[in-house]
Amino acid sequence: MNGALGRDLHEWRPPQVADFVRLKGSGRYGPGQTEENALADMRRELEALEARFPGLKAAVRTEVSDGRPIMPAFEVDKASRIVTALNAAYESLRGQKQPTGAITPPGFFGTDAGHLFEHGGMEGVVCGPGGKYNTMPDERVEITDYLDCIRLYLLTICDICEVE
Repeated sequence: MNGALGRDLHEWRPPQVADFVRLKGSGRYGPGQTEENALADMRRELEALEARFPGLKAAVRTEVSDGRPIMPAFEVDKASRIVTALNAAYESLRGQKQPTGAITPPGFFGTDAGHLFEHGGMEGVVCGPGGKYNTMPDERVEITDYLDCIRLYLLTICDICEVE
């Protein structure tokens, strides 16, 4: 977020009250959404804010550049073989049900699984030891979670490949 004076965000003098603010971020969207309807949803929310706060002017735009990464959304049926094998392995390791589905926060995020599904038709899941310390300085995972995740992957591979 950057707030300053004027549309060009002049910073030659720190403003007491910025008259322009630019928020910049990355958007993720879920299955069934497109970039176009995700932007339309954001515009609708901004229009509601403009109606609530007279004088507020807001706009949404994308930065278009060659090589702009697009993470395609994907969805896998909860009854699919990969999901049931992973859930069974998790329960045998941890003694509790595996959280499954769009888990918030963040719910949806970029992953190579979307590319594998879109271009190769491969079902996949996003499952790893992260979560507690994601998207913060010194991002890390607990060693016990890391080791359990290795065990989880091994059990799932053996199940899917029908290895005794």
